[in-house]
Amino acid sequence: MPSPHRLRGGVLIAAVLITLTCCKMAPPRGEGPRAQPGHAAELLKAGDLKGTAALLWEQAASQPSPQREDLQLRAVETLLTPKTAPLARQYLDEVLKEELRGPLLVRARIAQARLALLEGQPTIALRALPPGISLATPQFEKQVDELRAQALLDTGQILQSVRTRVALAPKLTDHQAIVANQQKLWRALGRASEQQISRWAQDEMDKTLRGWLALGYIAKTSPTDSRLFDRELNAWRQQYPHHPAANMIIGQLRRDWRQLQLSPRRIAVILPLTGPYASIAKAVQTGFMAAYYTDDQAHHKPSIRVYDVGESGTDVWEQYMRAVREGAQLVVGPLDKVGVDALAGRRKLPVPVLSLNYSERPSNPPNNLYEFGLLPEDEARQVAERARLAGYQTALALAPQGEWGERLLNAFRRRFEELGGLVLDTARYDPNGTDFSAPIKDVLGIDLSEQRCAELRTLLRRDLQCEPRRRPDADMLFMAALPRPARLLRPQLRFNYATDLPVYATSHIYTGVEDVRSDRDIDGVIYCDMPWMLKGANPEPQLRARLDSLFPSESQDLARLMALGVDAYRIIYYLKRLAARPYARYTGLTGNLYMDDLGRIHRELDWARFVDGEPTLLGNALSQPSSGAVAAMP
Repeated sequence: MPSPHRLRGGVLIAAVLITLTCCKMAPPRGEGPRAQPGHAAELLKAGDLKGTAALLWEQAASQPSPQREDLQLRAVETLLTPKTAPLARQYLDEVLKEELRGPLLVRARIAQARLALLEGQPTIALRALPPGISLATPQFEKQVDELRAQALLDTGQILQSVRTRVALAPKLTDHQAIVANQQKLWRALGRASEQQISRWAQDEMDKTLRGWLALGYIAKTSPTDSRLFDRELNAWRQQYPHHPAANMIIGQLRRDWRQLQLSPRRIAVILPLTGPYASIAKAVQTGFMAAYYTDDQAHHKPSIRVYDVGESGTDVWEQYMRAVREGAQLVVGPLDKVGVDALAGRRKLPVPVLSLNYSERPSNPPNNLYEFGLLPEDEARQVAERARLAGYQTALALAPQGEWGERLLNAFRRRFEELGGLVLDTARYDPNGTDFSAPIKDVLGIDLSEQRCAELRTLLRRDLQCEPRRRPDADMLFMAALPRPARLLRPQLRFNYATDLPVYATSHIYTGVEDVRSDRDIDGVIYCDMPWMLKGANPEPQLRARLDSLFPSESQDLARLMALGVDAYRIIYYLKRLAARPYARYTGLTGNLYMDDLGRIHRELDWARFVDGEPTLLGNALSQPSSGAVAAMP
């Protein structure tokens, strides 16, 4: 029999459908006495957005078209805030049933785009505002450009977003609007990698945009030598003497360099070089020292001293204070969560710390603590974001039993549903097993399909031939798995009628070592990974090849940790800038790196799909919106 919770869910859905069939939905009315005409401005001034919208909607009912639609749109526009967005959606759905033309249609599309952005669905915003929509209504042109620039950025189309803002700039006359547009443009450019900016600049014909790209590249690659930095900025000024960025952005760059430069002369590295974490620590140390010896930008290289915290890691604070007494101006490490917690629990750290893991303390870390590592939850969240940008609305999930699987599953579910999606069902599997048919059939609904067939055979007393089917309401499946179970799960998903179901995963499904024969079993799976692991994405293939030859064991088993070590050294000079500029990105081998307001560094990863057993690089941007109701064009 179906499980009780599924039966209850079916009854509830049926009840809702009956209700919707019997009565037409309408936006809620204001509570209390009937509002009098003319009070909308007073209600709005008092901050009563719901009351204002209800009054406008009520007034619209007695008006002829187009005054009726104008008031209805004003009601929607009043509610376009994060807190009142769900109510705005109800009103807007009613408005979109009308036959809208001209300015009313463009206003409805603008409202739809703003609402989609509030709901974290930028692809729907782009679909609502296709290029040229405001040609016949130029009074809305600036609003449309602003919203398109934001939506393009949110879908990963950084260059198109910057291009839109460059085109918007000459249309602005208000000084504050001009400055705001420049700042948003600069922040968008800050999210690109230096490789992207360099590639775009080579092909760009528009001189203004090329100037922005050239300045963005200087900011990304700013040298630690102040004289060289000034020389590059002066050369840019000579090449682009009347560029709109010449005053404000140049001044900001110079201030950032002076105030946000971190250049320690002595660095201490605290690692567990003995004990159970020794191999991991040595891989990180190898990457760190490789970055140090290949550093050709530092004007004066710092001295490095390594401290072994031993097997337990309980003496992290003592080793940290010893390093400070011996002259360290920055500490890198520790590597384990217990050690990071020991430092995160202090009120004050005498010198900055770049830890190589994340603490369990959710808030109020000391100001000098920067946390960096390979956080699996970051990857699960990016899978959710990628899936929603691709237009998938309903998901299933498979995760291994245990803490690691729960962490990935919870991170995926939380982010997917924050973005308006729905995780329909989940299942856990034994990561040490080989037969995953039970959890797969459970999450795909195959067991219920087989049960229905058996019930029909019993009812009709005939030997019916039934072909089970997977549940049809799922758009995609998130598979949290290491390489061995992933190679078993994927074929068993196909066997259980899920051949057409897109499967997304984190980097954990790939060993990092090319194995075409084994990885053919995970063909079609889309996953995220760091540039260091992907052909065509790694900006330094020569360094990877060199480390592979010198340290074959670490490169094969712990390649991602070596990349973490490289980035841990190189990002030191940019820590203060990332902390002060949330939009800024540092182009690393572990990903495009940025920092949140708690000092935690996160990674934006690249995307690949397994094709004939080999990872094939995909683009990071998804430009084709795939869903969402839109008002008809005239």
